[in-house]
Amino acid sequence: MRAGSAALIILFLVLCAGVAKADYAEGYQAYLRGDYTRAISIWRHAAWVDDDMDAQKWLGDLYSTGKYAPYDPIEAYVWYFIAVINPAHTSKVQSVAQAQLKEIFTGIKNLDRLSAQMSSDERRDAEMRIVYILSSRGAE
Repeated sequence: MRAGSAALIILFLVLCAGVAKADYAEGYQAYLRGDYTRAISIWRHAAWVDDDMDAQKWLGDLYSTGKYAPYDPIEAYVWYFIAVINPAHTSKVQSVAQAQLKEIFTGIKNLDRLSAQMSSDERRDAEMRIVYILSSRGAE
């Protein structure tokens, strides 16, 4: 019975991991169709709830350009920051691929650029949003 329970738990975890990527892919399909509102909604869920790094990066890109989402440097900063600290990067520091390093440095450059443009009140607002998002997931 215990082996069966362990197998069910592993299956559940694998399926949950697949759902996060499915959410990102569904958002990307909506983006390609030009349904940007739907893509943002899907990516916000994937970024917030599932900690999907790709969705976090896309949200940062969308909010920082203002092209398919309202220009919002605070939202852009929040999602770039969360993407940079995403455990997908930090759990494999020794074996991070060159492409991942480039993404991390790009994210950090975006954070620096946005931070330089924001007032101290806006930076404080961004920090509070980051704390809220991370704490809602149970982060310490």
